[in-house]
Amino acid sequence: MKDAVTGGASLPWHDGAAVMDAVYWKLTAPQRSDFILRYFQVSTGVEAVIEDMRGTLTSEARIQLAAILQQVSNGLLKDG
Repeated sequence: MKDAVTGGASLPWHDGAAVMDAVYWKLTAPQRSDFILRYFQVSTGVEAVIEDMRGTLTSEARIQLAAILQQVSNGLLKDG
């Protein structure tokens, strides 16, 4: 499938990280926000998000991700 985002190349739909790499830098900050927020809108709930975030991460990487997400959460709550 040809795609304007990748300059005519097919997106590697089998590789989520590669798809993100292909589109991330093409998006403006508001578009990236919409992209991320849409993930949470289409997710089936907290457990599904946890499973997606866990992915194939090592225990150490999961701890690091959890710390980042906790900081994000704190920042969002501070704005509220």
